[in-house]
Amino acid sequence: INAEYGDFPLLMKTPLRLGFLSVLFLLIYLCSCDVYLHNPPGSNDRNCEKDANRKNAQRLFDSENNAAGGYACPYPANNQLYFYSGSELRVEWTMQHGCGNGRTKCDIVLQYMCSESIRDGYPNTPDNNPDGTDRIPEQENAPQHYGMHEDFAYYTSCKQRQRNKGIWIADRQLPKDRGATITRQNNNGDRHGFECPEERDHYPYWHPTPWRDIAILTDDINGRCKYYQDESQNVKNKGVCKYISGPQPKQLNDWPNNQADCVAKNLTWVLEGAWNLAAPDCINHAQASRENNLGNVGPTLIGRSPTSSFYKWKIPTVESEQKCVIRLRYNITPGDVNGHPPGDFIDWRQNGKNRTITQDPFIYYNDKLLLSLKINTNQFGRTFQDRSYVFRIVPRPKLQPSTANIYNLNVRGKRGNIVQVYPAVEYDFVPNNLVVQNLDYLHFQWIGSDYNPRRGPNDAEGGPADPINNINENSRADRSNIVEIAAGANLIPLNYDQLSNMTMFVDEKGNPDWATIQKLSFLNQQNCMSLQELQDNNKKREKERASDNCAKINTASPYFDGGLVQMRKMGVFYYMSSRNNNFSNRDQKGTLAVVPDVSKFDPNVPDSQSVPVDWNALLKTSGKDLDNLFVSDNELAFSTNALFAVPTQYKDNDYLGRGVGKWDATVNEWILATAADERGQADFLNPDKPELVSMQAVGAIAVFSAIAGIAAGFVAGWTYLKKSHYPTEI
Repeated sequence: INAEYGDFPLLMKTPLRLGFLSVLFLLIYLCSCDVYLHNPPGSNDRNCEKDANRKNAQRLFDSENNAAGGYACPYPANNQLYFYSGSELRVEWTMQHGCGNGRTKCDIVLQYMCSESIRDGYPNTPDNNPDGTDRIPEQENAPQHYGMHEDFAYYTSCKQRQRNKGIWIADRQLPKDRGATITRQNNNGDRHGFECPEERDHYPYWHPTPWRDIAILTDDINGRCKYYQDESQNVKNKGVCKYISGPQPKQLNDWPNNQADCVAKNLTWVLEGAWNLAAPDCINHAQASRENNLGNVGPTLIGRSPTSSFYKWKIPTVESEQKCVIRLRYNITPGDVNGHPPGDFIDWRQNGKNRTITQDPFIYYNDKLLLSLKINTNQFGRTFQDRSYVFRIVPRPKLQPSTANIYNLNVRGKRGNIVQVYPAVEYDFVPNNLVVQNLDYLHFQWIGSDYNPRRGPNDAEGGPADPINNINENSRADRSNIVEIAAGANLIPLNYDQLSNMTMFVDEKGNPDWATIQKLSFLNQQNCMSLQELQDNNKKREKERASDNCAKINTASPYFDGGLVQMRKMGVFYYMSSRNNNFSNRDQKGTLAVVPDVSKFDPNVPDSQSVPVDWNALLKTSGKDLDNLFVSDNELAFSTNALFAVPTQYKDNDYLGRGVGKWDATVNEWILATAADERGQADFLNPDKPELVSMQAVGAIAVFSAIAGIAAGFVAGWTYLKKSHYPTEI
């Protein structure tokens, strides 16, 4: 509290004691360690800059992450992403230095904040915040084009409050004139939006904050969880010194940070801020991640794809719509800095001359060998974070049945190849594998950006163009859709006849729900080019990015809301994005299982709304291979019939881009025909009489091609030998 290098007062016994010390062991160690939020998309403090790296690491918050991370802004679709109260949202992230592997002490802290004043910020004028990346001015009522999470009053209180001097700072000498904006990680008191650095670096914090706790993932549930839950602001008021009457403190950093000093200055110590929510979930890291790797975690069940680190968040109940953001904090420390409740804390008593950890020390190993260690004491215990863009939480609608669950199905990723987007990821559906109960609802919804670096033609597909007056340049846009496929390994969507029998989308009577099929695959596009126009070789680069090229899903907005869809048909279904699949380059697919009773897959959690899929149990239950779970024998025979195995390829569309020719079935033929029919140009296509290609015909063609190839090779080889070894007579 007041001690740093001297004696520590008896104020250790105040309620503040637990708060200011526990957090040190959640802090993070590693010079280049990062954490990135992928769903909902994390900004990593970027906004609408069109560069590979963010422009301003002080815009909203101190992420401590690499500048290449983060997803570009959703502008002009800000605030459109929303989640229903009570729905399940899969929050996904990657972290560089590992968790749950026994080689670091690690905690993940998930929180959210809601306020009508929060905003992403947006591009303003060319000479004033042109990319929406400028830091908000330190003033009340700053213009709306500046992004803001915490507000001016919160930051001012932090800046004017004495920093906690009972905290371990090792050998660091910290300034004395910037209040709680000075920390071991933020030595110079830099401002990042209106964030309070002392709060950012420590959890649970000892003063009121605008953040509500969602969950803590830890490697020590027995030693930490009870403490975290008891000290969470969800359930506990926090103390703050306030002026009621008498002389006010004069210095900016003169406001006391504890009750005793507050009362001594004739001020009032107020306990406030409890959110009156349930204590946060506190669980072990279910899956371990390795160090030096921003990748997936393990172990992985047979038949199930590896996954990023994740937490299934049940969206809180609200009476009216609220604007919110998610914050993900990644806190790690080496085992050399130990002590968690109920054990002893490391604190001010190991600062200064009593320090046990120093900057870049030399050590004796085996009493003889002198070695150098790389230790940065402002990072030996460190916090990283990422935050989402603004989204909305809305009240749950009235559904039938009223007990039905709502699952959010989203898209993560950004435009470009795997190297270009790193440490973000390429496109994927979230959740990638999902099991729901019959009559549950899926909320199909995703958001991208029009502010990525230009990528194409083989690094990304489609448009719309950016800018409109330069349509020949590569696009920046993220777009996704959903088309159904027969199996997870397939790349060609089901055709009209297959959809009629196999689609996962059916109405109350069990008939194909063509409206939903068309909405999710075509994204409500209108005024589309006909197939004849698409196949015209003139201005092919323009057509690739044209706004009326509906086949490429070149919608105007980066946001799509497919709404709630009730899953009435049981089985295992496979789907992909027709736009973002380019074999051997990228793959965007998902699997959905609709089962009679989700809870049967985990008898230990009978009431769970988010039970992990036990694919092995599914295999045993069905007696079939994974690609054909719950598929009836008749349906299986229909789907594998040679007549339907190869969809119709009307014409090659290789001229639309680089690479080999593709099947002209990236959008279901009947949808394309509908769009063409609206323009009065549907003569080229009759979906009722598809030109089916049998497997026998394909086989005959393959055999003929092989024989022809052998013959051609023989002729070429003989010609070469004759020229090489039998000179022409003169």
